[in-house]
Amino acid sequence: MTLQLYYLAKVREANKLVRALPYPAQRINEFLVIMHAIIAQGLVAIDQMIRLQNRMGAPVDCLQQPRKELITDMQKPRNIARWMYYAYKLPQLK
Repeated sequence: MTLQLYYLAKVREANKLVRALPYPAQRINEFLVIMHAIIAQGLVAIDQMIRLQNRMGAPVDCLQQPRKELITDMQKPRNIARWMYYAYKLPQLK
């Protein structure tokens, strides 16, 4: 199982647990929007790590990589677009 699939499986599990809480649907949905906005940043970072692994042809050794390669710049338009996409899609995971 890849890191991305594992991460998404945990998001599905969290979605189920949150939706089962005894709170009004509106409050649950408001919480899920915030939760997914944070989780989406993790997926953007995982995407970057996958691209780095593909470019290197091997798993990333964080101790050997330059710091610049390991930082996910969430201000880049490309990463903002990915973040918005994931934040929109994550609530649909069931």
